Amino acid sequence: MLDDDDMFFLGGELNDVEVSLDAVCQGCRRGFHDECDEFWVRVNEEGNNFEWVSCCCGGNFDLYEQLRKEAKGSAGSNYVGTPVVEEIETYINDYMGVKSPDEYADPLSSGRKMAAKVAPIKPGMVCEWAWLAQAGGGVVPILGCPGRPASDRHHGPDKNTLNNELGINLHRICDWCHNQWHAKNDDAYGPRPTNEDGSVDASVPFLPDGEYKEHDPVTRAPDKDIYAEDGVRRDEARKHGADV
Repeated sequence: MLDDDDMFFLGGELNDVEVSLDAVCQGCRRGFHDECDEFWVRVNEEGNNFEWVSCCCGGNFDLYEQLRKEAKGSAGSNYVGTPVVEEIETYINDYMGVKSPDEYADPLSSGRKMAAKVAPIKPGMVCEWAWLAQAGGGVVPILGCPGRPASDRHHGPDKNTLNNELGINLHRICDWCHNQWHAKNDDAYGPRPTNEDGSVDASVPFLPDGEYKEHDPVTRAPDKDIYAEDGVRRDEARKHGADV
């Protein structure tokens, strides 16, 4: 942990403090800032009068980002003590892998683990597609929900799970929107790209056949359209025995 003299956690941000690998906890080193944050919440709930309201690094330590900066030789880095690695060439924006996509033995599982780190789902979080008119992209973008709880992580329109560009291809959404999108779009996808040995080829995108749209996180639908769509989904769920 940082020394007491270096703590500036009011508001959850570090104030011009150099963040080194040795100065952060194991959770933050692995990118699980929420675990560290929850620890300090518990400490305060037990009656201790600490000022910490965020994780030990204020959410500022990002090992993957530092590796990318060191590889590119960026000036003005806020981090010290991390190794220099070769830059990884890939089509994926904000790629967080530590090796090339084609070097993962199980890229599907590895990608989902990365997604869990970059996009934790906390209690009370609302579906990121709520009220959107063209949610998810793909061949048939869907109407969002009226604000259901987020429960699922979704990759799309590129189904390559190593593509974890948050808010663009990785989304935290409710199960209603998730099921609706897959029902309307899965038929447009062919087989997942594979290598000659039959293993998954994660170095290329897994996109639908033909034309498709990117996810639109801005355009909202009229309230009446969202409520009407939600009613259709509820009626369909009741047909299958759901008590909703």
